[in-house]
Amino acid sequence: MGLDTITETSAEIVRWGTFFTAVFLALGVAAGWLETELGIGLGIPSLSVAPRLRLPILTLCFLVAVFAVPISNAVVEALF
Repeated sequence: MGLDTITETSAEIVRWGTFFTAVFLALGVAAGWLETELGIGLGIPSLSVAPRLRLPILTLCFLVAVFAVPISNAVVEALF
């Protein structure tokens, strides 16, 4: 395995990781919205509070999606 192969493989892994992180972020936002709407519509207060508890996880997913490429580029440059 050459250096180009390792670089291409790591770039592909980062692309897929970024893709899945963005998908999880979108699903988390949609699930939170749906849960809140059901909680308000059905009058169940516990459902309208639950999305606030999920906010730190969604923020973490967003930060990973934003910073994945610069971090991976820095790691590849440091290693090779």
